Amino acid sequence: MKKITTLIFTFIITLNLFAFEITPDYFGQRLDNGGAFQEYTISNKTNHTVRYRFSALPSKIKEKSMDKWVVFQPRYMTIKPGESRCLKIFANSPLNAQVGEYAFYTYIESITIPDFVFDKEKTALVAGTQFGVNIAIQMFAWVGDLPPKVDLYNYKVYKKNGRLYIKGTLKNLTKKRFVQYRVTAYGRNSSQVIDGGFIFIDQSKNFDTLLSDNFSSITDLDKIEVIEFPSQNILKIVKF
Repeated sequence: MKKITTLIFTFIITLNLFAFEITPDYFGQRLDNGGAFQEYTISNKTNHTVRYRFSALPSKIKEKSMDKWVVFQPRYMTIKPGESRCLKIFANSPLNAQVGEYAFYTYIESITIPDFVFDKEKTALVAGTQFGVNIAIQMFAWVGDLPPKVDLYNYKVYKKNGRLYIKGTLKNLTKKRFVQYRVTAYGRNSSQVIDGGFIFIDQSKNFDTLLSDNFSSITDLDKIEVIEFPSQNILKIVKF
């Protein structure tokens, strides 16, 4: 089964599917080198107050689950309309944890807060109906000194219908763990992110991207750079 960061919508009745927003949506850190920590911004795009409860669910592979190592701060959060709040996730592996990749689900559960509206016939405040959304976001981390290594090959810059494209293949050569990556094309006066995401153990990924009008010919392209994200470690540079 393809392992990607997934959103699992367990229940949703809402007027706006994009009312819930969390950034970033990844964890992706080493656990056994002083622990791992990530901050997230959760925004309320609705016109009513929302409340959430946070917990960790196990990954599908039990022996590679890190749900018991995760702490949320706070565990409950109330956000007023149009506001944002900070969620912190801490994780640390036990001393006997095996080297390799681990995963868990961040489970964000809506807690219903009644909306009170004025009933003209009853001349009184009555509770209105409000529905929320429960979301599980799969997140990854690793244990051990596992430096990232990603190769870029079969790359080609070509023209189609008068526009410049770039394509290539990425291969994860890192031992025992995923790599979160970003591929950027750089020109003399501009840059463009052309691919990004997760690439898992022994996985290869192809990309074929239309470049912006800033790259009208191959002479406008200086280099392609593959970095680990968010650490910014440079994994590969191809110069033109």
